[in-house]
Amino acid sequence: MPRSRDLRTPGHPSDEAYYSSSHTDDADDELGDTSDDMTDGTNTDINDDLSLGRGSSPAPSINSSLYSYHSSVDGSVLLKDLYGRVINNTTETYGMPADVLEHNRLDMQHEMLKKMRNGLFLADNDVRRALAPREDGESQPAVLDIGSGSGLWMVDMAKMFPHAEIVGMDLAPANLSESPPPNCRFECDDVNLGLLHYRGGFDVVHVSCVAQGIANYRKMLDEITEVLRPGGVFLAVDGDVHLWDENQQLVPFRAEGEPVS
Repeated sequence: MPRSRDLRTPGHPSDEAYYSSSHTDDADDELGDTSDDMTDGTNTDINDDLSLGRGSSPAPSINSSLYSYHSSVDGSVLLKDLYGRVINNTTETYGMPADVLEHNRLDMQHEMLKKMRNGLFLADNDVRRALAPREDGESQPAVLDIGSGSGLWMVDMAKMFPHAEIVGMDLAPANLSESPPPNCRFECDDVNLGLLHYRGGFDVVHVSCVAQGIANYRKMLDEITEVLRPGGVFLAVDGDVHLWDENQQLVPFRAEGEPVS
């Protein structure tokens, strides 16, 4: 499968937004209704859509969609069913589910982090300075959320800063229960493929709890410094991904089937 992930295609209406299922019963619909020969019913190879290249603009054009994919066509490329759960179909680096149940968990995680930070972010003054409204003719403020998950942080940011463009990047579509604000845009993309197509495009970059899906965290950080505009702000939240026992001793990694000493 080609490694490019921008799914905006000439054959998709550019003035409509396509939303993911927000109901558990409809979660399997995310896999789409494509035929066995990987066409969308019009003899168009879905994989051809993936070879069109990745987007470079942090903000959508006047006619662009809120989503860079058509859920009923591209779903079978982006997602797959594994033992009754829906997971991403584009990389094995990140193995967590991408269905409604998982996005509900991410929504709870989002609310927990809001309480811990007393808001959507730390460094309140710096973020508000970076996203302050600007004079006509200047580049408007823009935010990139890497690993946007359920999209809830993006939606809250878009409501707080309605004059800013909020762009989310994730391997799988978000499961939103309602239409997002018009200043939101969602991109299905893999950060491990690189971020330099966004060079100098954002005033704030947000990364929350994605370390387990990052192949080279240092590389990502280096690229984020190039993505940020002068005076930009980088926001990161991540936890310790190691396991500890009841005695607070580090549990070593073991191969599958290796006995516990």
